Amino acid sequence: MRALGPAVVAVGLFCAVAPAQPALPGAGTLTPLTVLTFRGSTFGYRRCHFGAAGFKGAAAKAELVDVDSDEGWLRCLRITYHLPPAAGGEVPDANVMVAGLELPGNVASLRVCFLDDGSGNELALTLVDGTGERFCHGLARLAQPGWRTADVALSAAASHWGGNDDAVLDYPLRLGAITVLRGRGEAGEHGEVLIDSMEALCDLGTLPPMSLASFAAAAAAQWEAVSEGCEGGTFDHASDPAEPGRTVGRLAYRLRPQPAEGSVYAGVTAQLDEPLEAPGTLLVDLFGDASLNEVSFELVDAAGVRWRGPEPPMTVDWVGWRTVYAFTGGRTWRGITPDQEGPVGPYPLRFRSIRVQPRGPWFNDSAMEGVLLLRDLRFAPGLPDVLQTCASEMTDLRHVPPAP
Repeated sequence: MRALGPAVVAVGLFCAVAPAQPALPGAGTLTPLTVLTFRGSTFGYRRCHFGAAGFKGAAAKAELVDVDSDEGWLRCLRITYHLPPAAGGEVPDANVMVAGLELPGNVASLRVCFLDDGSGNELALTLVDGTGERFCHGLARLAQPGWRTADVALSAAASHWGGNDDAVLDYPLRLGAITVLRGRGEAGEHGEVLIDSMEALCDLGTLPPMSLASFAAAAAAQWEAVSEGCEGGTFDHASDPAEPGRTVGRLAYRLRPQPAEGSVYAGVTAQLDEPLEAPGTLLVDLFGDASLNEVSFELVDAAGVRWRGPEPPMTVDWVGWRTVYAFTGGRTWRGITPDQEGPVGPYPLRFRSIRVQPRGPWFNDSAMEGVLLLRDLRFAPGLPDVLQTCASEMTDLRHVPPAP
């Protein structure tokens, strides 16, 4: 458990979204994918951004801080709030609005690691579905001071408003806000909560995800390097640094700065036999090189349109194995031949490549040379079985949405 030291340094507001640690699920298990973390590159805000707002007399401030803990320095999101007593049946709430954070298509629960201030107030998450309907899910009562984690199942009852207002989760989903609501009784009027990370616990089916391809030496013939606008790269094989004796794919690349027009990327491509017949989640285990370059997938639909996603791509600001994912049924894809916005389709889709590109042209902090290691490429079709009607409001958490 983390222990706070005396030093907390504000560093300004931005956000990094990192891929998750690799996981191979067994039957009926939920696989965690990290969707929100504040460590790593200070330029990760490209994937989402925040803005604080208070309603019904509340006030909120959001900023990133560096926190001294028993695990070293942690970068967290600090939510500082003022919540006056409830009046006229309305519950004051302090919100950190989130834009641009789409969740994996198979998410069944969310798990948040946070520093509880023991104020007696309520911590909640607001999700936005594909119709614009908002769902406020109670995460935890702030009554246990210290670092802890809490889960919320998306099948749980939640207050809802907006969109088609039918109390049914219509995918894709995105995170709309992190909220502190005034608690009952002697709840504190002032406080602060630190958010360390958020994981999406994904239902990848009763069986492990379908394996699309392996990067082991036996499958070398189907993979080849591909590039555009740069010196390119080479694809071969190497030993897994975390599991000696296991063979993994190795992409060594040499890029050049991203121009204002045109494309620069290097990657690996293959003609795979398995078509993707319906929306689902692509997953690949990737050993990052902290290059601050961007990684994305490329698919081809039934009409021959090439799609790249997620958009914006994931920034490689880590070292070690993590799982990079992209939900094909979401809106974070962009057609590149011709240029158009998602969603992807028509189905079936076929995998084309995994690619790495420099960030730009407005950034110049990406390394132009590096090495990425690749393990299994997988696909989890379908959506989680959490689409249900919420017949009643939450009993422990009251939420009155702000006026439009």
